[in-house]
Amino acid sequence: MNLISELRADVLSGNLFPALSVGLVVGVIGSAYLISVGALVFSGPLAPFLSQGTIMVLFGGFLVCLWIALTSGYRGALSMTAVPSSMVLVVIASSIGVEGDTLARFVTTATVVIIGAVATGICFLMVGVFRLANLIRFIPYSVAGGFIAGTGVLLCVAALSLMGVTPERQTLPSLLEPDVLWRWAPGVVYGFGLVLATKRWSNHYILPASFLFAAVLYHLVLAGLGISGNEAREAGLLFAGTAQGGLWHPFESGDVTHVEWAAVAAQVPNILTLIVVTLITVAMHLSALELATNLELEWNREFKAAGGAGVIAGLGAGAGGSLIFTFTILSDRFGAESRLTGVVTALLFGSVVLLGDSLLNLVPVPLIAGMLLFLGLGLLDEWIVKARRQLPWTEYAILLLIAATIVSLGFLEGVGVGMLITMVFFAVSLSRVDVIEASYTARAPLVLNRTVTH
Repeated sequence: MNLISELRADVLSGNLFPALSVGLVVGVIGSAYLISVGALVFSGPLAPFLSQGTIMVLFGGFLVCLWIALTSGYRGALSMTAVPSSMVLVVIASSIGVEGDTLARFVTTATVVIIGAVATGICFLMVGVFRLANLIRFIPYSVAGGFIAGTGVLLCVAALSLMGVTPERQTLPSLLEPDVLWRWAPGVVYGFGLVLATKRWSNHYILPASFLFAAVLYHLVLAGLGISGNEAREAGLLFAGTAQGGLWHPFESGDVTHVEWAAVAAQVPNILTLIVVTLITVAMHLSALELATNLELEWNREFKAAGGAGVIAGLGAGAGGSLIFTFTILSDRFGAESRLTGVVTALLFGSVVLLGDSLLNLVPVPLIAGMLLFLGLGLLDEWIVKARRQLPWTEYAILLLIAATIVSLGFLEGVGVGMLITMVFFAVSLSRVDVIEASYTARAPLVLNRTVTH
């Protein structure tokens, strides 16, 4: 009843429009991202079941986003499958040892994905129920900052890649060719324009109004140039998805007989890896959200929310997920700290599951890339530019090293390097502190001299 009252109050308050705006925009971007994850996981030998696999990822995103939106301590939480977790799913799908029968390979892969979601959810529930979050909560400030900065760089790189810009393969003159310029220039202009607009004004209408205006203008320009929708999708100018509409489930109950349980058992190490990677990812995203919003979250509650989401998503034959800092921060930036934001995002995921991605096919790719560029630039401004004036040079150097490691090697490697360096610095500092000295004399049996240095 409290939740219903809270949602009703948000509907009747000024939170409604920001929640709808951020929820719809993140829903569009998140749907495109989840479809891309599905295409990565269910590729190669699993390509005949690409649509079913993509729907699995989207349906999991729907359940995870809805559950965490309603149960998280942060009211503007937005959730889906994180990048590190999706990479483990790609490894699982590519290493399934089933030969010959394509249906058996798909059903076996889907079974491992489901077990991974449920197992991760159960572990997270145990962390929350037994109040063990404090054991993993200690993350140094510089490590969390490096994680955020590295995420910002990767978002910018992903945005440019989405627009067909790959610096290692292209030179500056080639980027200025008309065909190439048309792909990246609108997204870069939109991303930088959004950064400048949000710095100058704090109006909640900026995000939805700019997105809608830019999309309409983009389609008008395409029509003026005589480029049809199909031609634009083939050229990578409009989103082209693979999810076909249809009611859940992606496979029949009789397909369980095709599961190769020996191959499932062989994936136990990868399932454990998925649990650990997701655990670290959740911890880093929660730390980043606390730093960015200047709030203190109740981590045990957040792990219970993520655990319940994982179990429900798995039992619903979907992939798991968790709170995503890079999207949740939009709730803070645009005044959408309402549970309605996550509900709207989840409903958009659900609509793609039921109706397919035909509506997403109208979304210009440069706008999706521009939004990612806006997020990345905002994080870099906060944690590379401004942090230089706020942190000691040692912590700032650690932050930069972690960010560079994340970009070049990966999230886990970056966090591991950061924790290792931080522990070394802590050990060196501790070795220079004379904590307690004890001495005995005939006149004073025990003398304690305590020295504390900072």
